[in-house]
Amino acid sequence: MFWSRARATYQDVSADDEDVQKFLRLSNNFQTDIYQGLNGKIQDLGHQWVAQRTPAGKVLEIGFGAGRHSLFYAGRREDYFASEYSSVHANTPRWKDVRGRVLRCDARRLPFPAASFQAVISIYNLEHIADLQSVFSEVHRVLAPAGTFLIALPCEGGLLWNIGRELTSRRMFMKKYGINYDKVIAFEHVWDFRGVYRHILECGLFHIQTIRFLPLLLPFADLNLIACLDCSRI
Repeated sequence: MFWSRARATYQDVSADDEDVQKFLRLSNNFQTDIYQGLNGKIQDLGHQWVAQRTPAGKVLEIGFGAGRHSLFYAGRREDYFASEYSSVHANTPRWKDVRGRVLRCDARRLPFPAASFQAVISIYNLEHIADLQSVFSEVHRVLAPAGTFLIALPCEGGLLWNIGRELTSRRMFMKKYGINYDKVIAFEHVWDFRGVYRHILECGLFHIQTIRFLPLLLPFADLNLIACLDCSRI
């Protein structure tokens, strides 16, 4: 079931739903699963693109999750900070690696002073957040005046992404965990790629310097799986 249909079919699903609750409990397992095989290699393209463009200086990752991106960060470890809303990942090895610099908090209320970071990064996270405008305001606040906002997003809602999901992650989730994957997508993935992109433009806080689609490099969301954006602070 493609993203738009799942959202329409299960638009009223809530956190009380049995499938959603199971997904939330096991989300650390899922974040490990999605980085296996070819699917993982494609996901890692977004991490690599962001890591290559991350400037020197203090960096904040919003939506740390299980900490996958920390494997790609090439700067000084003491400059790497992270925020994460969920507690489910807190005892994983990558959280322990950044103990004291990863904080459980809401990205709409980041506990950092203004202009604290040279870069804020978000990897496969913004599509999960309903109130993007508040998040963008906080990112803008904690970025230094010449700071960079680096984003990687799934091409959610695009033709190739929809087909790829049908053949890979949807089958795996339903077979391995017995979860109605379409309910989970409807609950977890609030926005498709175009929805997030529209919110970035509408907030008026960032200028999109570069947008790169991967893996095919063609400038169309429908023909790619990952979209990466390099945004400067206005």
